[in-house]
Amino acid sequence: REALLDVLGESKGQLRRSSSMQGLIGTQDDGMEFDGEVKLHVYHLAKAVKAVGLPIYHTALEVYHKEHYYCVEGIQCCYPRGYGQGVHKLAVSLGRTKMNSVRVEQAIKKLHAKWPGKDYKLLSHNCQTFAVELAQILVPSAAIPGEYCRFAGTVSKPKAAPTTLLGGIAAAG
Repeated sequence: REALLDVLGESKGQLRRSSSMQGLIGTQDDGMEFDGEVKLHVYHLAKAVKAVGLPIYHTALEVYHKEHYYCVEGIQCCYPRGYGQGVHKLAVSLGRTKMNSVRVEQAIKKLHAKWPGKDYKLLSHNCQTFAVELAQILVPSAAIPGEYCRFAGTVSKPKAAPTTLLGGIAAAG
């Protein structure tokens, strides 16, 4: 664990890239290979399920060894499988991004204005909606399985599909 913390670095609870990782990650999108796998992490929210009686999942996207999600505090990140408010259920590979880590961080930074914590809504503008949008930026052909974005107000389809909005599906049948 100490070696992992040393590689990833840690500052005031925020993840940062340590200088030792710089050689592992490309800084230009020049066709070089780099670890740009994007994974959807799904967490079971037992307390919310009991309160509402519906299967509610928290979702987050992992890319470059950071898991990004949206909550009442805005866009946040943690270590993969490190979201502390639910039980990790599974991780689904969505494909590989063609963006390097610097461009990914820039893209996420641009999303902060659109995703302030004060705008969080449990059944609409939420972690699932954020995961759908971020997935489309990172891997345009990716589709998040419908059962994990039922509270996103959309069913995730690749951008190439002409119908991306199918209306809000409130719960599983």
